[in-house]
Formats: sequence, C-alpha cells, structure tokens
Amino acid sequence: MTASDKRQAILQAAEQLFQSKRFDEVTLDEVAASASVGKGTIYLYFRDKEDLFHQLAEDGFREIEEGLEKIAASSLPVKDKLVGVGRELGDVFSRRQGFFKMLHSREFQSKNPVANKAFRKHTKGLGRIMQGLLEQGVRAGLLRPDLDLDVAECLFIGSMISRARRTRHGECEISIEGLVELFLAGAGKAV
Repeated sequence: MTASDKRQAILQAAEQLFQSKRFDEVTLDEVAASASVGKGTIYLYFRDKEDLFHQLAEDGFREIEEGLEKIAASSLPVKDKLVGVGRELGDVFSRRQGFFKMLHSREFQSKNPVANKAFRKHTKGLGRIMQGLLEQGVRAGLLRPDLDLDVAECLFIGSMISRARRTRHGECEISIEGLVELFLAGAGKAV
C-alpha cells in the first residue's frame, strides 16, 4: 500500500467512524483497526485526532470545490452547468455522508476552531464558485440582472442539498432538472 493509499484508508475509516459516533467516542485505535494500519502509522500523516478530523474536512471541501470548479469552467450552457452542480452535490452527499454529518456535529462547530475556520473559508470559496456561475447566467440572459446572488446561491445550494438528503431516505421524487427549472423560473422573471 502506498503512502497516499494509507492516508486515504485512514481518512475513509475515520469518516465511517465519525458517521456513527461522536468525535469524543472515536479513538485512534479504532481508526487504525478499521483502516488496517498500525496506530503509529496514523501519526505519520496526522498530528492527533483533531488534525485527522481537520484534514478529513479539508479533503471533503477540496473534493466539492474541485468538482464545482470543473463544472463552472466547462463550455456547457449555464442551465446544464446548474444541473451538473446539482448532480455533483448529490453524488458527494451520497458518497460522503460521514463528512456532512461531521460538519454538523457539535464537536466540529464548537471544539475545533481550526476546522471551523477552514469550514468558513471553504464555504466562502464554494460561494464564489456558485456566484461566478450565477453571474454567467446573468450575462447569458438566463437570470435577471437584478438578482441578489447571495440569496440565489443560498436558495440553489440549499435546495440541492435538501433534495440529496431526502433522496437518501427515499422521500424525494423531485429531479435535479426539475429543481433547476423551478430555480430558473423564479430567478429568470421579475417578481
């Protein structure tokens, strides 16, 4: 197993454990056992459990940002980019349930100021990507020019994440395309 593979195995094991247990309930011994590595191997990649927690968050955000940046920079029409963003968010939410649960945990929000600061930084980064995409929609005439980009971004991302959550529980029949159409109908017409 390469160094990169070991690091990834540790992160995946930690994410699975954080999905089913609170931060203070997870031990590095459990992470090591779940990743099939020695506990000392964890310290080759992470200073401590808090650093592991932080790096797990960083990796999750990086994955989301890279996916959205790729979509936003593509030559697709804006409507197709919005559908792509919805799919990407749904896919990441489905694959990385432990990551999202961890982000909403009390431990992440209150006991880990470094990770919390990174969360705010990445949230702003995701906002910039989405607002850039929405600005493309304004320039293309798809979205109205007086659109409040902060509100539109929050509405769009929130609806896609809500759809992903509900889909995971079998409670949602709404398609991503349907949500994009609804978003465009509201954001494309004067109120």
